[in-house]
Amino acid sequence: MSYQHFQAVKKYSLIQIFSVLPISELEVEKCYKIIKDHALLTNDAFHVATMKGQGITNIATNDPDFERVEWLKVWKP
Repeated sequence: MSYQHFQAVKKYSLIQIFSVLPISELEVEKCYKIIKDHALLTNDAFHVATMKGQGITNIATNDPDFERVEWLKVWKP
């Protein structure tokens, strides 16, 4: 992790990083399109749909499937 990336992560507390977000009917509808457009599994598509609805563009994961979503910034631990 570069110094710049460390500083970006450092300024958020764990409470700000981890939140449980509800899944609305809108995310369920978007999920089907995301599955088709990005060849994601259902669970991953729900994550992406919820992130899109909440304006979240960063994800920390070792799952390479999320790299197919062009607007996501994937952070590998």
